[in-house]
Amino acid sequence: MRSDLLDIVTIVIIIFLIINLNRVLGFILSTSVPLAVVSSSSMEPVLHVGDLLITRGFKEYKVGDIVVYRRGGEYIVHRIIRIESFNGSIRYVTKGDANSFPDFPPVNKSDVEGKVVLIIPYLGGLSLILRKAGLKLPPYLTLLLPLLTLLGAVLSYGRLRHKGI
Repeated sequence: MRSDLLDIVTIVIIIFLIINLNRVLGFILSTSVPLAVVSSSSMEPVLHVGDLLITRGFKEYKVGDIVVYRRGGEYIVHRIIRIESFNGSIRYVTKGDANSFPDFPPVNKSDVEGKVVLIIPYLGGLSLILRKAGLKLPPYLTLLLPLLTLLGAVLSYGRLRHKGI
């Protein structure tokens, strides 16, 4: 009975964290885009299509940082190659490592969501597959399947251990 209650509490906590993962990570990492998935080859060979990126917001960025920024309704992941001052504000000149030319126009500091701080190879691939199938899910929801699989394994192991198997 106690084991079942612990299982239920664990499941409720994990579901709460999954539902609020983007907000919790965003708060911890100081960005509205804590998770991003690479969807083009413009940053090869450093980033690959399907890589899951964890980003963190900073007050300042420097040349060489790989950043996520907004352009129109999309997010782009490129490297800062130069910093400019324009009418008293900071702008970043960015470029994909595999691209021949810098992005135009330069990126306003306010459009930068964060710097890439961790790359998890290909974990975002499921997100891209679902997007191509017409299901546009946030990257954190694509973590749901592996997390639920892990949860099931942990709970099964706990039950087997409790039964002495």
